[in-house]
Amino acid sequence: MPVMVVPGHHGCHHGLGTLGQHAADGSINPGDMTSFNHYAFGAVADFLHRQVAGLAPAAPGYRELLVAPRPGGGLTEVEATHLTPYGPARVHWRRDGEQLIVDLTVPPSTTARVMLPATEMVEVASGEHRFECACRAAADDPLTPPRRNMFGELEPSEAQATPAI
Repeated sequence: MPVMVVPGHHGCHHGLGTLGQHAADGSINPGDMTSFNHYAFGAVADFLHRQVAGLAPAAPGYRELLVAPRPGGGLTEVEATHLTPYGPARVHWRRDGEQLIVDLTVPPSTTARVMLPATEMVEVASGEHRFECACRAAADDPLTPPRRNMFGELEPSEAQATPAI
């Protein structure tokens, strides 16, 4: 299991990057492998921006944005802002019953491709935009998300994968 998901394990709640960073007495190991600037923190922020909020670059330097929020996990509202070279890009989505409402800010001189659940992709120019579409209610989210393989394809659930005897 990745260290970043085991809170308090070997002091990782302090942002240590490797398990060997603590000496046996609990002090920080003075060795060459001690790091307080760890990739894991960036990975979590990246996941929240790209996957949960749905704000990602579609071209180098954020000249084009990809906006593809993925409501789930019982979340009812998410907001993310990224300061691009062209200005702030912002996505704010919320679920109102079975309706998804997405407010989007596209910086000047950029465009965005917007992909919402069960809708066709649209491309928009810079400015403020609002989109609405049907979406599963937060109370109806599955307890565990569907598993996907490395190609993004849904994997069968254990019930489907196990043949009946």
